[in-house]
Amino acid sequence: MSGSEFGLDRVVRLFGFDPLEGFQLLDAAALDRGQLRPRLHTVIARVDGPDAVSRVKETLLKVYPDDYPAAIGEWADGSEGGKVRTVPLRELDRPPFGVPSLVYLKAGLDDGLRRTSFDRLYEIVGILRSPNGCPWDRAQTHQTIRQNFIEETFEALEAIDTGDVAGMREELGDVLLQILLHCRMEEEAGTFDVYDVLGELHDKLIFRHPHVFGDAAAGNPDEALSNWEAMKAEEKRRRGDASRTSVLDGIPKDLPALPRAYKLQKKAAKVGFDWPNLAGVFAKIEEELAELKAAAGESPERSREELGDLLFAVVNAARFLRVDPEEALARANRKFAERFRHIERRLAESGRTFDQTNLDEMESWWLEAKSGEPGS
Repeated sequence: MSGSEFGLDRVVRLFGFDPLEGFQLLDAAALDRGQLRPRLHTVIARVDGPDAVSRVKETLLKVYPDDYPAAIGEWADGSEGGKVRTVPLRELDRPPFGVPSLVYLKAGLDDGLRRTSFDRLYEIVGILRSPNGCPWDRAQTHQTIRQNFIEETFEALEAIDTGDVAGMREELGDVLLQILLHCRMEEEAGTFDVYDVLGELHDKLIFRHPHVFGDAAAGNPDEALSNWEAMKAEEKRRRGDASRTSVLDGIPKDLPALPRAYKLQKKAAKVGFDWPNLAGVFAKIEEELAELKAAAGESPERSREELGDLLFAVVNAARFLRVDPEEALARANRKFAERFRHIERRLAESGRTFDQTNLDEMESWWLEAKSGEPGS
């Protein structure tokens, strides 16, 4: 039974709250954490049985503390009045639980209830930037925190690459903070705010997924990506973006060289400028390696030029093999670091330093570390 079937006036009288303070009426069958606003009086309708109340309790506990008062309102068939009993939220699903029932949570002003609220987080960023906020935060500009954005992003990537779940949770929060700071700066300038960013992203995701939100079809990831690229091109056409005249436009100039090379090759390949097969790519790598060897005895400038060509050719091989070259190199870096640390541990165990060992011994420890790796 819904709140409207009970009658909202009866619901208000039953639980004794002032609707002018703000309230929300939610459906237990579709209850989601993102709907919950603890600063509003909250009524959840159609809590129709043990399974429903268990789901409601599980969702509420993601936002409210387990001892938060939860009121259960019940009406007997044909009854004008109702009865209310209040229990700690953790006991919400303990019997007896009559049906149909409503669950009510009083509006709470405790900031602890809002710690998982996006609005509250953005509000805190605004406070930090306000005249009475933090002097450091107030002094920042887009440019002064630009490097912070880069560093936080790489720290998040490291947590992802190493499977550090706790680190991911922390570092993704740091990345989110950078985004909110940039949004707040533009809000102060009167250009846009974080909600404009959310709205634009909302529209983009729906528009570029016609196979989900429209009538298009996508039976596999490649078809889905094709739809995405087609809709992206349609967006540009509608905008009449005349500033982009090259197939290679749209790749950030500040992108690190390795992923930039990958994207340049990928864009060129889309219009047919590509090797016909992997054999041609490997032949090009051999050609560039030979040129690098020939340049080794010449000037550093020539060596740099040939080394760049070789690296570019290797990126081409990565693209053909469907391997992210940045990720591949990052894995190689981690592998090297772990093996080298194994050498350091072996030295420490023997009470020696690098001056007291030799390359052959270090190589044996290196191979020892390698043999202990998964898949070796």
